[in-house]
Amino acid sequence: MKRCDIYESLNQVHKSSNRSRINQIKKILLDILSNVPYKEKLLDKLQKINIEFSDKSFIISKYKIDKSELEYTKACYINGSIYFFGDNICIQTALHELLHSLQNEKWDNLGIIKEGLIEFLSAFILYIAKNNQSAKQALKCTVSKHNTVCSISERLGYSKGYSFWASIYLKLLEEYKNKEEGNLRLFNEFLRILIDFNSDNTYLKDLLEKLSDKSDIDEVLAFMDGDIREKYEYIEQQMYYNVFERD
Repeated sequence: MKRCDIYESLNQVHKSSNRSRINQIKKILLDILSNVPYKEKLLDKLQKINIEFSDKSFIISKYKIDKSELEYTKACYINGSIYFFGDNICIQTALHELLHSLQNEKWDNLGIIKEGLIEFLSAFILYIAKNNQSAKQALKCTVSKHNTVCSISERLGYSKGYSFWASIYLKLLEEYKNKEEGNLRLFNEFLRILIDFNSDNTYLKDLLEKLSDKSDIDEVLAFMDGDIREKYEYIEQQMYYNVFERD
C-alpha cells in the first residue's frame, strides 16, 4: 500500500492524545472548507458536530445497529456525532462523514449511489481547496490509482458510485467554456442535490427524479445514455479518479 503522509501525521497515536488529534482534524477541515465556495452550511455543521473515537461494539449496542452495517467501516455518522473506529483517521473519511451529516433524508435508501455522491463531493472539495497544503496532500492520496489508506480504490466498492457521479460531472463540465466557472457552478449543484435533493440544473433534476429508490449501480446505468456509460466504464476500469485535472 502506498504511503500517505497526511494520514501518517494524523495517526501518530503514541505522540498525541485523542483530544489533540480530534482538534487537529477539526482545524484541518476548517482550513480546507474555508477555501471552498458555498461553505456556510459546511462550516456551520463542522462547528456543531461532535467527533469521537469509539469501539464498534459500543456503537452497535448504543444505537441498536446491525453489526454487518459497520463491518468494514472506518467511521460513521450518527445523531450529530462522527465516530472513528480504532486508530485510523484521515481527511477524506472525515469529509465523507461530515457530508453524511448534511444529506437529505431522500438519500437514505439509495445505497452506493448516495455513497458515491459523497465520495465524489469529498474529492471535489479537496480539489477546489487544493491551494491549501492539507487539501492538496489529501487529494493526492484520495484519487491515487495505487491503494492508499484513504484512496477511493480502497474503499468498500464505493468507487463504482464515485465513477458514476464523476461521469455525470465530466458530461456537465463540457457545457462550460470556462472550466473554473463550470467547477464553481457544478460544485454548488452537487452540494445542493446532496442537501436538498434538488437542483437548478435540468439534467441533474431529471436524474434525481429517475433515481427513485434505486440503489444498484447497474440498474441506474441501464437508463443512462451511452456517453455516460462510456465515461463511467473508463473511469472505473482505469481507476481514473482524478477527473478534475483532465485536459
